[in-house]
Amino acid sequence: MTNDITLITKKPSECSVSELNKFVALVESGDEVIDGLICRVKTRGERLVFLYQSGVLAGTAAIKQPYEDYRSRVFNKAKTSLQPEDFSLELGWIVVSSEFRRKGYAGMLIKESMMVIGGKKTFATTRKDNEAIHHYLKSHKFSLCGEPYRSENREEHIVLFVRQ
Repeated sequence: MTNDITLITKKPSECSVSELNKFVALVESGDEVIDGLICRVKTRGERLVFLYQSGVLAGTAAIKQPYEDYRSRVFNKAKTSLQPEDFSLELGWIVVSSEFRRKGYAGMLIKESMMVIGGKKTFATTRKDNEAIHHYLKSHKFSLCGEPYRSENREEHIVLFVRQ
């Protein structure tokens, strides 16, 4: 790892317009989030995590307060017996810019997020084939839960991870 990495965690209300726009642009570059992201970042984001390398935004993550209907849909589609209302937080919007991948940055973003979350029950969703994120989630006490389900937006499957 290099020493020129900076992690910054902020509430969306503490972010400048420029910071919010850069966060949203990087998340949207991952091509996995549907329209309306800026509004959700501002209203549902509990904390935003920014990872900079040499002053360049290299990665993002967020601790979110998911809408109840979304959370219920996710747990229902995954066919889990866990109660969605027990999981008030979601870890998501984890994106590392393509030129910064394979450096462990996703793990650093998750670790930083977990320090903010503490012991609260949390869930995360990811593509079934995203083994790197699966590894990092498992290393932070997340467990695969339920069954894979088809994405609403793409031709792929999603899996649910929970941290109790």
